[in-house]
Amino acid sequence: MWVGLDEVDWAELKHNYGSAEDVPDLLRRCAGPGPDDAEDAACDLLNLLFHQGGWICSAASAALPFLLRLASTPEVKCRRTVMELVARLASEAQQVREQFLDPRWRPAGERALPEVLVLLEDPELWIRRDAADVVGDCGSSGELTLPSLLRRWQAESDPATRLDVILVLGQAVLRQPAGGHAAEVFELLEGLLGASEAQVRLAAVHALAPSRPDLPEQRLKLLLEAVRDPSVELWRHTAAMDSGAQGVQHRTAVLFPGPCTGFALGLLNDHPAEEQRTGALAQAAGLLAQWRSPASALLPRIAARLNDPSCEARFRAAELLACLGPTAAAHAGEVAALLGDNAARTTRKRQTVGEAALWALARMNDPRCLPGLIELMAGTRSGFASSSASYPATAGWHHAVLPSLHDVLGYLADHAEQLLPAVCDQLATSTDGQVINRFCQVLAGWGPAAKAAVPALLSLMEDDRHWNSAAGIGPAGNGAQQPLLTRANTEGTHTELGHGPTGKSVVSQDRS
Repeated sequence: MWVGLDEVDWAELKHNYGSAEDVPDLLRRCAGPGPDDAEDAACDLLNLLFHQGGWICSAASAALPFLLRLASTPEVKCRRTVMELVARLASEAQQVREQFLDPRWRPAGERALPEVLVLLEDPELWIRRDAADVVGDCGSSGELTLPSLLRRWQAESDPATRLDVILVLGQAVLRQPAGGHAAEVFELLEGLLGASEAQVRLAAVHALAPSRPDLPEQRLKLLLEAVRDPSVELWRHTAAMDSGAQGVQHRTAVLFPGPCTGFALGLLNDHPAEEQRTGALAQAAGLLAQWRSPASALLPRIAARLNDPSCEARFRAAELLACLGPTAAAHAGEVAALLGDNAARTTRKRQTVGEAALWALARMNDPRCLPGLIELMAGTRSGFASSSASYPATAGWHHAVLPSLHDVLGYLADHAEQLLPAVCDQLATSTDGQVINRFCQVLAGWGPAAKAAVPALLSLMEDDRHWNSAAGIGPAGNGAQQPLLTRANTEGTHTELGHGPTGKSVVSQDRS
């Protein structure tokens, strides 16, 4: 098993924590007699060689043949974890940019392919599944991989592993040269579209979609039936998806090359399973994050979920209506009915449905949100974010979170008169410089509507810690000129004159 291990200059190789000189000992411990120590060593290797992904390190390329030898040895107590590491590395190698891929990885993978193909016949289910997953990601030609995959399909009796094999057949048949078995594979996949098992039909669509991008739209009814069928739970036991209904919904939604309102609408139909209902809202949100056109069709179905028995579904529905903003104003009454809903999500921030309703009403510019926001400003507990945050745009994905309270207030300039006393109270009592700065940004954003806050801002001008935030009042009128000139003539770290964090003046447009 260890032939060639000591010939590798591990100290010159790198993993996620530096020199790879500790890798040989961990590999040997994986083959040790103690199951706990072997598993600990395998987990350490997973952390060192993969961690959170993002690159394929040089130590991973060197370790690959030894990892596969461990996975191929039935006596190794941690072989499942070792095979999981190989599968993760193979998947990551297909996704990372070329500059983050060790140049020795692909040659190592080509040399290791015969061992991976042998693992397709392993008696252990998870080893077979992970081996199929590795074959799907390895990049080797169909000519080399299809014969073994077809033999696995003919011999495989486990339902979940059969799904993995179907998906990998769809990947491998597209890698050139495909070889003489390509026609046989396409014929097999086409035939599986009419299989008796719903998830086999779904897997066949997934396998054929890369070569037939029109197929998902043509088989929309088939997809919805399979994704909403209780048997969708079978995918939790696969290596390819390893997820329940929500994950399968997402993976299926991205098969469509453009906006497919019909798929989202079908998912939004009532369903007894909470995961199906909340997942449907997530898919509707992901669709709307990319396309505006489905909004009018989806809006009534989303609003209907405001009365869902699930807290998570009610939260997501209200949060999504907030994102739609004025477009969803016709449903403001239904949203307002949730203001007293204190049911909390299971997230770290424990956001409540009522808070999502506040956010939605604020985006609709509905004054029914004002009492709740004023109460939140005076309180200590809030599910709203502590600071502004943005999330990267991801195809078909939406982060269902609440913004910061200051971001919410920024939409409510029309109601500044009612909100200003609470904002000014925060400016007068808060000792947190970041909080003061954010409230000053709100006032700057409100512009002339925040004129009544000028006395509070002038008080801040006297504080060395906060005067720069308060400078958003602008350089003119209302008693601001002299404090600003005084600051401008004072040496120190905050001598610059300006218009505050946003560059907008609260009162410079109204100098009466």
